[in-house]
Amino acid sequence: MRKLNLVYGSVFGSAHYVAVQLQKTFENTGFRAQLLEQPTLVQLNPVYPLLVVTSTTGKGELPERLQPLLRTLQQKTTRDIKGLKYAMIALGDRSYDNYCGGARSLAAALDAAGAIALAPALEIDACQCINPEDEAVPWALKLIEEKT
Repeated sequence: MRKLNLVYGSVFGSAHYVAVQLQKTFENTGFRAQLLEQPTLVQLNPVYPLLVVTSTTGKGELPERLQPLLRTLQQKTTRDIKGLKYAMIALGDRSYDNYCGGARSLAAALDAAGAIALAPALEIDACQCINPEDEAVPWALKLIEEKT
């Protein structure tokens, strides 16, 4: 059975809901999808692809649960995660200046630590899409199936 790590950062629950829908979908297609609420760097094993679903809060920051991971990745002493393949689903509201800023900062930190983005992030605008899972699930399933 193939394994996939799912990480989410949520403020009002949308990113959590999308992550749970992704977990169900991947498990129905033969993956063991582990949902990580407050991930640590040790849990990000480069052998398994990582799928991140996060909203942005405040002035473009990540939700609180993902802040420690971001800080760890930004430290120069970070454990090498070279080769970790990841995909990012960013939930945001384009009417704000720092649209999807939290996801962009996390992606930059992952890249700097040696991770490899499977594709540019899927950015879902809350003003244009009421049910983000409708865009996120097919996008992620196709991407993970094709690129891992």
